[in-house]
Amino acid sequence: MEKTQAYIGEVVKATATVLPENATTKDVEWSSSDEKIATVSDGEVT
Repeated sequence: MEKTQAYIGEVVKATATVLPENATTKDVEWSSSDEKIATVSDGEVT
């Protein structure tokens, strides 16, 4: 995610790069510490 802010109603797609490239576990879990401010579903922050 290159943005550090978003406007109300805007959807921002979060992305991650797992290193090292040969890592056996490449799972990434996205979450929000305050879902009144932002929610995350499948990497989409709203």
